[in-house]
Amino acid sequence: MSKLENLNLKQLKDLARELEIPNRSRMRKAELILALYDAQGSSDSGDTSSSSSAGKDLAHQATSLQASSSGGSSSGGTNSDTQPFGPHGDPGLPIPQHYGRDSVVLMVQDPEHLYVWWELSSGTTEQLRQRLGQSSSSLLLLYGPDGCEQRVIDLAAGNYYLAVAPKTTYRVALALRDSNGTLHLLAQSEEVQTPAASPSDAIDEEWMAVDETFATLLQQAQGEGNTLSSAERLREQRRWAQQFPHPLSSKDLLGLPSSFALSSTALSSRSLQ
Repeated sequence: MSKLENLNLKQLKDLARELEIPNRSRMRKAELILALYDAQGSSDSGDTSSSSSAGKDLAHQATSLQASSSGGSSSGGTNSDTQPFGPHGDPGLPIPQHYGRDSVVLMVQDPEHLYVWWELSSGTTEQLRQRLGQSSSSLLLLYGPDGCEQRVIDLAAGNYYLAVAPKTTYRVALALRDSNGTLHLLAQSEEVQTPAASPSDAIDEEWMAVDETFATLLQQAQGEGNTLSSAERLREQRRWAQQFPHPLSSKDLLGLPSSFALSSTALSSRSLQ
């Protein structure tokens, strides 16, 4: 079997075609090797030495194929067919260059850039150019909060990059402009929104202050053996309500680290003043 393992996928398929192995085009290398031995063994089943003759025949054919493929290259370099799929395996079907329909796709690259991809059939543009005249120009229209910007482009390019503002909604369209300045739309995209270019400036509006939670924190801060009685707990709750009649907001804690401002020590010292 070592002779077959030295062959590439194309050479194995050539052997499989000679033996008329079905579904050989969909088999991988290991499957082809097993199928070749099975096919050769079944064809020699009437012979008492079928297994040995099958091995010799396949070994001879494999040696011939390997010699013929390496004979054309005297430099000793590696045949490109030995790894037909590259290091990452079978890539599958190739990505088509065209999809056969008029479309414009707008994508966000980063907070300050957009990428536009489009496909227009030749019939769509040619019919419109014949009607408008060859002097018509092709435009990319960028719609934003400040109106519409026009960029003269080459429709054959198929893509375009745009510099835009962060945290803004945009959409684009392709159009032809006639000699009178009238725009004739060809296709347009969906809206996209660029993200912010900096961390959010939003701050927490409110933090809910629950007196039961505060009482528990206060007990833990005082340590064991200092558990408040029900009357003392009620008094602390009233004092808490007087000190903090409204939920704490981030503005109340400006100038203090939030971890310190909400610590049990800081809250208890403020409530007991």
